[in-house]
Amino acid sequence: MLFINGIEGGEIMDYHNVYQTVTEIIIKIMGDIKITKDSHLINDLELSSLDAFEVLDEIETNFSIHIPEKLILQMVTVDDICNAVLNIIEQKQQ
Repeated sequence: MLFINGIEGGEIMDYHNVYQTVTEIIIKIMGDIKITKDSHLINDLELSSLDAFEVLDEIETNFSIHIPEKLILQMVTVDDICNAVLNIIEQKQQ
């Protein structure tokens, strides 16, 4: 199990928790839209480059992480974001 201090005082971070937080961030920025783990950021959610920047900035702040640009360019779906966040948190804890 992964723990993160920046979220509610050390909440256990698993895929479900990361997915829930990521979808809440997207909804906060994009409004009430239907999101699944397979939602394509541009084609399905219609994120503009500014929207994507805001989402990623909020994710980095919320999880107290930095997402490298190389990794950002590989993110196409919500699932990609969640897996990247989990991997970065895991690397920070090693």
